[in-house]
Amino acid sequence: FGVTFGVFICFDLLFEQPAKQLVANGITHFVFPTSWIDELPFLTAIQAQMFWASSSKATLLASGYHNP
Repeated sequence: FGVTFGVFICFDLLFEQPAKQLVANGITHFVFPTSWIDELPFLTAIQAQMFWASSSKATLLASGYHNP
């Protein structure tokens, strides 16, 4: 595969660390198993995950179930 993956769980995306440190160390691919619970209208899974991936210039593979 030739890719090193970082792993996030739960609400790790909402905190500066460890995400910022992993990206600074050159990790650009992440897996994110989660059971995300939306807090409408501000914290939907798609909105938060797409923002994080775009702003970090990283690939984020999220899995789990969406609990609206």
